[in-house]
Amino acid sequence: LISRSTPFLGRARGAVAPMHVLNPDITNPGGSMEPSGLKILLSSASVMVAFWLCLFYGLCWKQRAWMRLLPPSSVPKENDVYWCSRNVIGIIHAVLVAALTLPAMVILMNGPESIRFGSTCHVGLCLPGVDDLHRNAAFGDFAWCYGAIALAGLLFTTFTLADMMISTLHGLATADYIVHHVAFVAAGVMIRSRCMLPFNAAILMSMEASTPFLNYLLLIRNRGEQYSRAVQVNGVLFVLLFVLLRLGLNTYGVVTLWLFKSAIPPAVPHWQGDFLLFCVTAGA
Repeated sequence: LISRSTPFLGRARGAVAPMHVLNPDITNPGGSMEPSGLKILLSSASVMVAFWLCLFYGLCWKQRAWMRLLPPSSVPKENDVYWCSRNVIGIIHAVLVAALTLPAMVILMNGPESIRFGSTCHVGLCLPGVDDLHRNAAFGDFAWCYGAIALAGLLFTTFTLADMMISTLHGLATADYIVHHVAFVAAGVMIRSRCMLPFNAAILMSMEASTPFLNYLLLIRNRGEQYSRAVQVNGVLFVLLFVLLRLGLNTYGVVTLWLFKSAIPPAVPHWQGDFLLFCVTAGA
């Protein structure tokens, strides 16, 4: 992948001609936002934050009913209604995000550079408009990837924000947990509000594929010998996916973002681009 784009390696943002000049087919070089799309984005984000909060407290409300499927844990904290509900909602979120981003990421890997590092001003759904297709006809073939990543980005960012609120309110958060979440909320807002860097965004979110195995393992690990095999299987799957996605692919995504800093649209203020790099790196 890197060999395809060797001419851009090591170029500092602003030090040379930006990517849209070096590659005139790059989509939406200006990076400006469509006003109507911004309203859709803000209203969608508000609804999704409310959705995650309602889902969490709905799980809390019905916790006694669905936890009857499992015996009590030998660790008191693991019977806590908020702790259990947090693990379950984490599984739901991770499955949704991974299902949207993994296929899109694989397809974008083989896409042209102008698509992998493109952007669009239609921030409501991040789907291409006529103006985008006029700039780059190839965009039409990858429109569903942009839409899937945009939806996943909205789910991911709003969930992370809601999760930070929930975990802080109910004493589930640690200092490093808060730092990690703040970094990803900031990165998510900047990337999603500009509909930019789809390939990097898909890589960063694809690491959620390891989360369901971790959360399920945490939920069952102290609930009796009958779950010992399930604990082992989920532990192995989590470690494999953690190494592959979180350590391997996610690190690759961070390095790629640093190498292709010129892919950040010129309309994005320089300090915001640098802050995005910092947030993505800190979140990794």
